[in-house]
Amino acid sequence: MEQLDPATLLYLHAQLVARLGGPPGVRDVVALQAALAAADSPEDGLFERAAHIAIGLVAARPFHAANEALAVAAAVLWLRRHGLAIALEPAEMPAVATHLARRDAKALAGWLRARAQPLDVA
Repeated sequence: MEQLDPATLLYLHAQLVARLGGPPGVRDVVALQAALAAADSPEDGLFERAAHIAIGLVAARPFHAANEALAVAAAVLWLRRHGLAIALEPAEMPAVATHLARRDAKALAGWLRARAQPLDVA
C-alpha cells in the first residue's frame, strides 16, 4: 500500500497553518519520518492504517503547531488516495480529538470507517 511521504505532509501542514494560524515548520523531521514508518503495517486494513498514521503523528508531535489537525488531515488524505472520502463534520471533531488523545486506534478506525464513502470518479 502507498505510504504518505514527509514532503506531502510538510505541504499539507503549511496549508493548515496558513488557515488555522500558528508557527509554521517542522520541529523534528526524524519524528515525522518515524511516525510515518510506524504506521506502515501491511497486516492492518485501510482504516486501521489511517488511524495509526494519525495517532503516530499526534504522539510524535513533529511540527511546531497544528499536529492534531495535521493528523486528521493525513489520515483523510491517505484514505482518499485509496478511493475513499471521509465526511468531516465540525461537531464531531471533539470525538476525534478524544480518540487521538487516548491513542485509541481501534475507535478511530471505526469512526473513520463509519464516515467513509467511495469517491465519485465522474
